Amino acid sequence: MMNIVQLEAFVWGRSQILSLLVLVLASTAGCATAFEHTVCTAAEPSRLWAVWTDVEAWPEWDTELESATVDGPFEVGTKGILKPKDGPSSEFELVAVDPRRGYTYDVGLPLSHLRVARSSAPRDGILAVTHRVSFEGVLGWFFAGFLKGRYEEALPGVMEALASQAEAGTIERRPCGAPR
Repeated sequence: MMNIVQLEAFVWGRSQILSLLVLVLASTAGCATAFEHTVCTAAEPSRLWAVWTDVEAWPEWDTELESATVDGPFEVGTKGILKPKDGPSSEFELVAVDPRRGYTYDVGLPLSHLRVARSSAPRDGILAVTHRVSFEGVLGWFFAGFLKGRYEEALPGVMEALASQAEAGTIERRPCGAPR
């Protein structure tokens, strides 16, 4: 049986841990850790869209994926499975789709999610294509600490491969901002 001094020490120790936990959660709630990469391509928007919406072919240009499947049409609410080369399979859900312009999907993580937003926009007669990755939610910072470096390092190569795939059959390739 505890005496009053032991009880006070027990409660005080627990309240400090609880206070620290509340402080960490409050300071990181809604916090996002994100990065992006943009490439420019001479590909037609319709060709880029065809490459993007062929989910099963994503591993041909996304070097981090072993496989990708989708269960339904390429529209908001459709779900699929992504199998990274070094990790477990994860379900994703399309959360935004703007035909020929871009799309966004989420992968659920404990108390957070990984969000991938891919978009395109005309720029000086060529197409600027951006891939943005963000770790969002209460534990977004935690997962970013484990995954961000690897994904960020691979992203330029993934984007170059995507542009090459979309350009199949085109003649011209210019960097973003290059004169026509």
